[in-house]
Amino acid sequence: MQKEYDKHLMKKETMCKLKDDAKQDALENNTHASAVFDVEVMLTNPKTVYGDAHYMCKLDTHNFTMYNCESKKEVFRYLWPEYVASRGSNEVASCMFDYLSIMAERKVDKFSLLSDSCAEQHKNHTYGPHVMVCS
Repeated sequence: MQKEYDKHLMKKETMCKLKDDAKQDALENNTHASAVFDVEVMLTNPKTVYGDAHYMCKLDTHNFTMYNCESKKEVFRYLWPEYVASRGSNEVASCMFDYLSIMAERKVDKFSLLSDSCAEQHKNHTYGPHVMVCS
C-alpha cells in the first residue's frame, strides 16, 4: 500500500513540474499556450429539495472548462443541456477544437494541454485525432 502511495506522489510531483514548465514556456513565448481542462460536475435544474419539482424530471447541463495557465483571467467555458448532446469524447473533442481554433487565430503554434485522466473523455480514439487535425 505504501509503495502505491509513493508512486502516486511521484506522479503528482512530475505532473506539477510539467504544468509549471508549460506555464513558464507560455509566459515567455506568446506563440505558446498552456491550458488545463476538465468536464466538471453537471448542473441540475431545477435545483430544489422541496415540493413536486423535486420529484419531477430534471434537466442536466454539462460543463466543460478550459483554463489558460499563463493568463489568470482567461477561462473558456462550454455549457450545453443534455438534450443537445451527452458528455462523451465527441463533445470534449468539439470543445477542444473550438478552443484550439481560437488560439490559432492568435497565432499560437505550440500547445500544452493538461487534464485529469478520465478515460471516457480524454483517453480514447476520438480525442487524439481531433487534436491532431487541429495541429
